[in-house]
Amino acid sequence: MERGVLRVQATRSDINFQKGLDRGEYFGLPLSQLGFTGREDFEIRMQVLDTPNLEGYGQYGIYVADNTKQCIRGGVIRWTDPQEYTQFLVNTADGRDHDANQLGYISPGSDVEICFRRMDGKFSLEVRDLTNENSNTLQIRHPVFLDNCQDFQVGIFVSNPFHDQHATVTFDSFAVTVWQNFQPEPQSAQSSAR
Repeated sequence: MERGVLRVQATRSDINFQKGLDRGEYFGLPLSQLGFTGREDFEIRMQVLDTPNLEGYGQYGIYVADNTKQCIRGGVIRWTDPQEYTQFLVNTADGRDHDANQLGYISPGSDVEICFRRMDGKFSLEVRDLTNENSNTLQIRHPVFLDNCQDFQVGIFVSNPFHDQHATVTFDSFAVTVWQNFQPEPQSAQSSAR
């Protein structure tokens, strides 16, 4: 089978304040298609080639959502400094961002791998700069508003909240894993007295 890439243009949209979502680029799938019932841990992993020069606050990454107003998302965001991106992880509750954490720097042109995990019910985000061979992992306040969700929509996004620039982000891979907790069937012991 021939392998390809997915090229996604940034749009003027933002989950924070729910702006322009009708034209947003948020691709994903329900975890229930992979056997998720609400209890299982999971991992979403993707790679981006040649990080483009997005305008200030341009961002791309991974989201996990009950809906657009209740989610957790992370990836890399370009601040007003034209040379650097920062790794970020943020909760969105009732359509507003809370509990943001940021770390490290990624340069335009870098190949990046992002891994979003829920392990033991807790979320974390690892960003690996494949070009410069470094990585950082972030955690934030646990989003309790997602604890009772029986299914999540998970996927990738590209957003440029304050600009109409349509730079293209090239996704090289995307994979989702749901870890099933299999419990062995109870064995009945039989004994016979003779």
